[in-house]
Amino acid sequence: MFHVRASSCLWLGLYAAIGTVPAAGAASPAERLDELLAVTVSTASKLDQSAMRAPGSVVVITAEDIARFGYRTLGEALRSVPGFYLTYDRNYLYLGVRGFSRPSEYNNRVLVLIDGHRMNEDVYGSSSIGSDLPIDLRAVDRIEVVRGPGSAAFGGAAMLAVVNVILRKAGTASGHEVALEAGSLGEIGGSVHGAAEGRRGLRFSWSARASDVDGDDLYFAEFDAPETGFGLTRGTDWERNLGLTASLAYRGLEITALATSRDKGIPTAAFETDFGNREASTEDSWMLLGARYRRELSKEFSLTARGAVGKYAYEGVYPSEGVRYEDSTDNDWWSAEVTGQWTPSPAHRVVAGVELRDIRRADYRSFDDEGTVYFDGDFPYEIRSTYLEHEFQAAENLLLSFGLRHDDYTRGGSSTNPRLAFVLLPTPRDAIKLIYGEAFRPPNVYELFYTDDSSAKGNVDLEPEQVETFELEWSRRWAPGVIVAASFYRSRFADLIDQEIDSADGLLQFRNQASATSEGGTLELRAKAAARVSAYGSVGYQSVEDGNGVRLSNSPMRQVKAGLSAALGAEWSGALELLAESGRGTVSGVATKSYVLLDAHLVWEPGNLPVNVSLKIRNVAGESYFHPAGFEHVQPAIEQEGRTISLRLGYRF
Repeated sequence: MFHVRASSCLWLGLYAAIGTVPAAGAASPAERLDELLAVTVSTASKLDQSAMRAPGSVVVITAEDIARFGYRTLGEALRSVPGFYLTYDRNYLYLGVRGFSRPSEYNNRVLVLIDGHRMNEDVYGSSSIGSDLPIDLRAVDRIEVVRGPGSAAFGGAAMLAVVNVILRKAGTASGHEVALEAGSLGEIGGSVHGAAEGRRGLRFSWSARASDVDGDDLYFAEFDAPETGFGLTRGTDWERNLGLTASLAYRGLEITALATSRDKGIPTAAFETDFGNREASTEDSWMLLGARYRRELSKEFSLTARGAVGKYAYEGVYPSEGVRYEDSTDNDWWSAEVTGQWTPSPAHRVVAGVELRDIRRADYRSFDDEGTVYFDGDFPYEIRSTYLEHEFQAAENLLLSFGLRHDDYTRGGSSTNPRLAFVLLPTPRDAIKLIYGEAFRPPNVYELFYTDDSSAKGNVDLEPEQVETFELEWSRRWAPGVIVAASFYRSRFADLIDQEIDSADGLLQFRNQASATSEGGTLELRAKAAARVSAYGSVGYQSVEDGNGVRLSNSPMRQVKAGLSAALGAEWSGALELLAESGRGTVSGVATKSYVLLDAHLVWEPGNLPVNVSLKIRNVAGESYFHPAGFEHVQPAIEQEGRTISLRLGYRF
């Protein structure tokens, strides 16, 4: 059903009213917006535009940031973003945004893209941000992050944020490098990446990364009994991963390829598995082949075609009391998208497009080694989408943007989501954004169909989750190389999908039963004082309550983040990062304690040798801290890693 909320209609009316005003000075583009932050992004909308013009709250993590702070995983890089936080259950890494992260949601409310290609799979709706996406971040050009609803541009799952990982092309890559790595948790690994340029503008880059980790020896008080080894488990926190990426660019054509695989032991005895059993594990693998072609048909009109094929596979092993329980998923899809961009005048840019996503296979199986099959089903479906975006320069210092997208699912209903943004420059140094947006998450295959006669049943009547968000953001170029910003937001969530017990038969079932309100704000600073000195800092407050006024679990109320990187001479550089976070509630009703973490990164690059050596120390002070656990765990909270040290030796050729 085509549906737009009444509040969005009011905003659309305001947009239309302002849009009838003649564009003052429209004959010349408003370049002052770009001068404030000349970083071109493509994730906030379907338009390439500067971060200051973009209709969203945008943060860009550059290749320079990744190298200076020694980020290893996507999640580690995202931890620096104001309003973002991580939860690790010793198997998967979860991303919280603005205080919202439901237990064991597998990141299905955050959309992750690789070079603009969707990476959320279609059985759980999950996205990978940790070691289960083992790509070499040194082969990444930048990570574009848009906080807030993104469904007006990208459709389902973009409720809380959109994260777009842009791989390096040959023109931005720095030659070839091979590296060896070793770490304090028994880690041995290596990586290699390279780039080449051919004739007529052909550019090619590639990377590979692999590691083997023994993991930590862990103690869990909940299993402190003679029959469970007095709560001590050894050799169960292991991990093996492999990741490959490649990128090719030729004139208007770009091709992206990715293949990854990770095996991870489960040391926490989740899902009632035998404590201390090394066989308890999960395996995740991703494959993607995507292409994008852009053609300028005239001075005013361009056409972009995008297509991709992909595959996600998962297998879990859960031994319990002599029985080996297993479940597995296979998800195959292809997508095609055509976008037209029309610029009838310097004051107007219009984008319209259609997208088809065909999920050819979306199956889930649950069984044991004694021949019992608990569930076996395949639920393919299609998504047909249309979208429109209009950017209007109403005056020299006022930019308006309106976007609307309709997504129609052959199962799971449909949703229409608008976004409106007003960008005002009251002075040459200041920019103010006022943004309203809506987004949705469709019920996934597991929520709709999973049935187990002894514990759970499906619910094909589930409706999509909904969120509407108001944002106000002010940024100011305080001095050359220094930008300060303040942002405030309020989000209302409706029809959230949670499990509850049906009193009629005692079975668990997913239902649209919850609502929530999230509100808060951040103060941010980013500075680059010299070519080799940079810093960032932020203070954030966030409050998330359900419909009864009760604070949600796994939601820190306060965060303080800071980072500093600087040259320590001609051949040395160093970086420090600090994170202070308040405690979070758990699903069992207790709360974790607040904590402060300090990470350090030291790099040696001798000018007369083609080598570089880096040392990364995480949790320098050895802080003992915990993250809330999901319903599948006996533990209310999981202890995180203490001090760890990793050493990397790179050789350029």
